[in-house]
Amino acid sequence: MKARNLADSHTSSSERDTSDRRIPLVIIGGFLGAGKTTVLNHLLQTAKGRRLAVLVNDVGEVNIDTTLIQDVAQVDSKGTNNVVELSNGCICCGVQGAFGEAITELAERKPDYIVVEATGIAEPQRIVASLASRDVEGISSLDYIRIVNIITLIDAKWWANKVNEAYQPIKRSLLLYSDPRRPLSELLAMQVEYANVIILNKTDLVDSDSLRRSRAAAAAIAPSAEIIATSEGRVKIGKLLDLERFDISTAFDGSRYDSKFANKPENTRNPPKSNTNHNHAEFGLTAFVYKARSPISHNKLVDYLRNGIPGLLRSKGF
Repeated sequence: MKARNLADSHTSSSERDTSDRRIPLVIIGGFLGAGKTTVLNHLLQTAKGRRLAVLVNDVGEVNIDTTLIQDVAQVDSKGTNNVVELSNGCICCGVQGAFGEAITELAERKPDYIVVEATGIAEPQRIVASLASRDVEGISSLDYIRIVNIITLIDAKWWANKVNEAYQPIKRSLLLYSDPRRPLSELLAMQVEYANVIILNKTDLVDSDSLRRSRAAAAAIAPSAEIIATSEGRVKIGKLLDLERFDISTAFDGSRYDSKFANKPENTRNPPKSNTNHNHAEFGLTAFVYKARSPISHNKLVDYLRNGIPGLLRSKGF
């Protein structure tokens, strides 16, 4: 599949034809543990007659989030929702082909909205490039859907502390000579700078100063995005689905984060290529599933996790 810049063929959101019959699609992203599944479950619980089709992506082999979401869909949405899972790869790189096929299939079911929960290490700009790419027959997912919002969740306390590490000159110079991995904070910034809506989640767990710093950092990276502060993922569904903010003509603009924090000029518009060679190992990120032939001691496992495992960012399971 090859990506093409749709800025020349699609109008901006302010000029969009109101007769556009393509299915509206919302992308929910944000780093591991920010609360994406909680927000998605809240949307399902408060759908109020909207027919939602949901695609859940997990970079790991086992998709835990899909099970949690399907339970909510069955109990609270009276079977009106469709839930599809994509596992063992990220929709912005490893499983692009399957992603496009799944989106097209969901669109053919004619839901009112499609909601995509991206994996916690996905890059929004690459997701858009994947949707914009065309297959050998010239077909693109954007022939069937239109992106209405890119939503990024951030942990109100943890994110602000982590993202400010991105351009420490000493750290970056050492990286050039030794460790080839890019700082994780750069990924966090990319997830925010291309968002139309930023949800500052878990505000009940932070003080006013932490909340202020997180809001200020997010506003500096994504000045045009709407910032919503909440806890436990409670956001009014209309704010995320009914207000269309995404503009394809600016989706591939250069990095504002670089210009804000590294004193570099803003890059010219340059769409990322949609290719399957990209992966997240450049940030030092890997996923694995631990399997055992015999039952694991619950108490010992809990103690082990609570003591902290070096390098572990996220663990999931039942």
